[in-house]
Amino acid sequence: MQTHLLELKDLTTEFSTPDGVVRAVDQVSFYIDQKETVGVVGESGCGKSVTSLSIMGLVAHPGKVKGEIRFDGKDLTKLSEREMRRIRGNEISMIFQEPMTSLNPVYTIGNQLCEPLRLHQGMSRKQAWQTAVEYLALVGISSPEKRVAEYPHQLSGGMQQRAMIAMALTCNPKLLIADEPTTALDVTIQAQILELMKDLKEQLSTSIMMITHDLAVVAEMCQRVIVMYAGRVVETAPVRQIFREPGHPYTEGLIRSIPKLHEKEQRLYEIKGVVPNPLNAPKGCKFNNRCEFATDRCREAEPALLEVAPGHEVRCFYPRHGKEVAQ
Repeated sequence: MQTHLLELKDLTTEFSTPDGVVRAVDQVSFYIDQKETVGVVGESGCGKSVTSLSIMGLVAHPGKVKGEIRFDGKDLTKLSEREMRRIRGNEISMIFQEPMTSLNPVYTIGNQLCEPLRLHQGMSRKQAWQTAVEYLALVGISSPEKRVAEYPHQLSGGMQQRAMIAMALTCNPKLLIADEPTTALDVTIQAQILELMKDLKEQLSTSIMMITHDLAVVAEMCQRVIVMYAGRVVETAPVRQIFREPGHPYTEGLIRSIPKLHEKEQRLYEIKGVVPNPLNAPKGCKFNNRCEFATDRCREAEPALLEVAPGHEVRCFYPRHGKEVAQ
């Protein structure tokens, strides 16, 4: 029986508010295998980042995490904060959005790189500093001996992102969670960062969970795709299949929204409406109020996530490619 590196089972993350309980992540289940890159896509507010924070054990009060998060045979939800600190930044690392706000402005790049090395690897200050220089060189930062002593504001946006990647990789993690790693970077730097992550994955045999709303990044980086909407997984499939035969109307809408050079005269496709308020979500399928194919059945009952082809699961009564699902 194959053992997955990471496996989520019915992961639910709730936040108590004065208006009621908000389910930011609602019974999410998926897996990531060794040396695999999996993309998690969807609009802002669909639960991608909260899923990653739940895995890292960084959901603060009033948030509550339920379900199972099995990593390398251990259920992370059952571990104490002290035990999680041994895993966080060591076996599981994360590249956060917006490096300028994620890097501490009052510490040098070197000090921030050395902290996980001294904490998790037990290195001396001198060993950690030398390793920090080596990792800055590994991620393609020029003059790493100079940059290691500089502060975040002295680096460009691309260099800050490279420094964040170096920080995440210093302890050779088994799983790297990249939350919108190319946000706010120009196209040239985006391509360089993605190429860098692909190279480092091969060198270090690291699995990657790539969180993004950019399907071009998914096509470039990932083997499988998980599509989320309103806190739930609505489709999962190998990357080629999801682009060739998207099953869920939402996935199809995301793909149709990609600009095409040969259709310059046509109006860009858009998915009508917005992600529903989790406190006032529509009855039945959460996408029914935006779906052009919705029926009365969709408005009354919520479909289950079922397999429509090998390795291809869709949460829809009427998948766009395949037969109607009996539920």
